[in-house]
Amino acid sequence: MKPRSGLAALLLCLGTAMLAGCATSTKTPPKPIVPHVSGSLLTTAARLKSGKHEPVSSFTQEDVIVYQVDLDWQPAQASGGPHTVQWRWYQGVRLVSVSEKRITFPRSPYTLSGQRLAALLGSGQFAVAVLVDGALAGASPFEITPQ
Repeated sequence: MKPRSGLAALLLCLGTAMLAGCATSTKTPPKPIVPHVSGSLLTTAARLKSGKHEPVSSFTQEDVIVYQVDLDWQPAQASGGPHTVQWRWYQGVRLVSVSEKRITFPRSPYTLSGQRLAALLGSGQFAVAVLVDGALAGASPFEITPQ
């Protein structure tokens, strides 16, 4: 094997160091945006459809129950990024329905909206809770009356 010249050895060393540096350098991932709850609304789908944003706490078996949670973050024009959103519906302390979805929040403000047919839940005392990335974002108690 031929001995390497000093310059060739230096270049080889520098090249190896640069490659090693590229392989080990990492960019710091962007800080995830943490949304803040700015409001919530428990109401019926019929009221929302008619343009009424009025809270409701007592429903009938014919109602479609809608729970909305309003979120915002800074900077407002930035994407809120992907989040796991879970809707939990309880009768008393018993969990009766869960749905989970991965949602990318496009920009601030953003409204999460979930709904259930009252007839599918039954009658009695209930509560709905919304979790974003495992943290409680909102909850509201309500009642469904028998027909």
